[in-house]
Amino acid sequence: MKMPIPVKISPFFYLTAAIIGWLNSQSLVGTLIWMGIIFVSILVHEYGHALTARAFGQSPRIELVAFGGVTYPSGPRLSLGKEFLVVLNGPAFGFGLFLLASFLLKAPAIASSAIAPTVQMFRFINLFWTLVNLLPVLPLDGGQLLRIIFESFFGSKGFRFSVLFSIIFSVLAGIACMAILGWYLIGAIFFLFTFQNLQTWKVAKTISSADQNLEFQTKLFQAEEEMLKGNDDQAIAMLEELKNSSHEGLLHTAATQHLIRLKFKKGMIQETYDLLLSIEKDLTPDLLELLHFSAFELKKYDKVKDLAALCYQNDPSLEVALRNAIALSALKDVKSTIGWVEAAIRAGLENPKQVLEESAFDSIRNEPDFTLFMETLNSESSS
Repeated sequence: MKMPIPVKISPFFYLTAAIIGWLNSQSLVGTLIWMGIIFVSILVHEYGHALTARAFGQSPRIELVAFGGVTYPSGPRLSLGKEFLVVLNGPAFGFGLFLLASFLLKAPAIASSAIAPTVQMFRFINLFWTLVNLLPVLPLDGGQLLRIIFESFFGSKGFRFSVLFSIIFSVLAGIACMAILGWYLIGAIFFLFTFQNLQTWKVAKTISSADQNLEFQTKLFQAEEEMLKGNDDQAIAMLEELKNSSHEGLLHTAATQHLIRLKFKKGMIQETYDLLLSIEKDLTPDLLELLHFSAFELKKYDKVKDLAALCYQNDPSLEVALRNAIALSALKDVKSTIGWVEAAIRAGLENPKQVLEESAFDSIRNEPDFTLFMETLNSESSS
């Protein structure tokens, strides 16, 4: 016997439903009725998704959140056709509630009773929500259906096309709602969708067909498990294979980032540096600093110079400032060297004169500006 589908309800769901109910009824009883209708309508909608996912072998759970509901499926990945049905059956169940209410209103006993206005409201809400939810904009179900259709024709590019379409549609819908129809709240919601999809677009640009490969996803998960167990050599072998097989995309970047940390842990600076360069545009601040460090260790001083300001902005530490000073000295950039030594002093360098006497600064030691700077430090230390 199958277990019931888990349902979790956020307190914000009740709060949002109560606000909507109050704004539409201005009464306590009306608010409670609205809350009941919203609860039943959204829950049935989510059960449409969840029951279909379960029929295809997945283990779904439902959460009712501030602005609606979410169904989280887990288990085997579904084909695009089955995924289409899972998404479609949410609005289909909602439309079923509309048909049920329409049928009930045809019964004279109900149509002439005191509950008729409530049934009419229930009917209208489910028709309205079903139609709105089928609009072709992410994250609505209509946007998800459009995504699946695009992916069936264009593969991984289909997701990017659906996000771009959602941005255009939500902007136009938001303008129409506010400027033409005067529906300011609904217009604001469409502009919120625009913002969400713009954020998604930044990620979507890096998604490749390899990211949808279940075998690759499993390999990354297994490699991460080996890392957690401390089996670094096994993890490196698995990550190398994944990196070479995927070529591009989020999984490729994730595998490369894991490899970078493991190679650096083993003291393999040249390999660490080469891997960092291969994904330089996708580096997080900590990996950017690691590239700065690796370039310094390998005496790639031009690269240190390129990263100097950004790395110090991310981490205004003594170590970063000194690396910059030594690299710029090797490049015979006297003014920049002096600037980075001053930054190191501000960051806590207690013995600048002793540091500047090291051989790393021999290349500019006889330069007039550097000589004057040393004299200034000597006078300050003696006063």
